[in-house]
Amino acid sequence: MKGRLVIFAVLLIGSACGNEGTIATISITQVTTEPTASSSTVSGFEECSASGMPGAVAEQPELPVPVALTRVELVAAATACDYETLDFKATFADDFMYSFGEVGDPLTYWQDLENRGEPVLATLVELLSTPPTRSGEVEVDLPTSGPTMMALWVWPTAFATDDPTDADWAHLADIYSTDEIEQFKEFGYLGYRVGIREDGAWQFYVAGD
Repeated sequence: MKGRLVIFAVLLIGSACGNEGTIATISITQVTTEPTASSSTVSGFEECSASGMPGAVAEQPELPVPVALTRVELVAAATACDYETLDFKATFADDFMYSFGEVGDPLTYWQDLENRGEPVLATLVELLSTPPTRSGEVEVDLPTSGPTMMALWVWPTAFATDDPTDADWAHLADIYSTDEIEQFKEFGYLGYRVGIREDGAWQFYVAGD
């Protein structure tokens, strides 16, 4: 039987009238069914560049709860080589960006890149393991309230800041070569970056200019 990654998330938010704060906790359980024995599958899915990488990442307490949950889900799906879940998460934002030239089919686009040897899923996991930055806002047209501005959380900090520090570049040392990082320093960061809205919608995962 084909194995499948399932994530159960329980979000508990407690608040009381007159209380200044809101306490939120996330309980996440990851369950994987047993796959059939095969050297070419990971948790029932085809192998990818993120195969064998840890399916969990360290907490980033500065993140809003919906952003933190989406980050966990993306890492779990990527390390399971679960393109369908990644594609599903990409549909939450109507204008999700995955390429400056392609539109409408991130699943096929990522699979094609992986098949050509570009570690798209491994890079996604590695980027989400670096520190985040709250970087600007995006306008979202909500059905109930109309246009609303929402904060955007971005990885890596080298993209999200106008003047990256040595520490910002150091976070990329395990993702890009020294030569690539030197080029980024000279011409600006053009590598992959990840953006998640404050409501948890995945806004972009794209490289280039």
